[in-house]
Amino acid sequence: MTTTLKEAGQELQLTWYNMAFLKKTLVFGGTYIFRGVVSEKKNRLVMEQPEIFTKEQYQTMQGRLLPIYSLTKGMTNKMIAKMVCQVLEEKEIEQEYLSEKIRTSCQLAEYNYAVQEIHFPKNRENMILARRRMLIIYACCTFVISVVSRVTRPEVEKWSIFLKEKSCTL
Repeated sequence: MTTTLKEAGQELQLTWYNMAFLKKTLVFGGTYIFRGVVSEKKNRLVMEQPEIFTKEQYQTMQGRLLPIYSLTKGMTNKMIAKMVCQVLEEKEIEQEYLSEKIRTSCQLAEYNYAVQEIHFPKNRENMILARRRMLIIYACCTFVISVVSRVTRPEVEKWSIFLKEKSCTL
């Protein structure tokens, strides 16, 4: 289905593929917000497969921070966000491995909170707090990998025996 929006002498062609039902969904004279990538084809402005929102739907989205993921061919940001959302809904709560004392002194978010907020933050502050926790995890993993990659197999076995015999807590 193709339609053209006209305003102040400007035209924008909207195109949807395999979505004939839109003829019944879109009401002439209705107010809609179309969201998508505008490109130029044959000297015309075109938006292919735009998302359609009513004014009310779009207002609920305003002020939210939405994730932008690295994409591979055939994937869209919306597809990945939807999958991440499903995983987070079904995800079991992980036991926090840092003590409250460490998290407070280092100003780190609780792990489960950080995982949720790194993908779908309620506001900028929450995103920054979640990002801080994820960066600490990344830095620790990077450090451990760099140390382990330099250690020989006999050394790894020696350390694993040592760690099994000792119990260390922070």
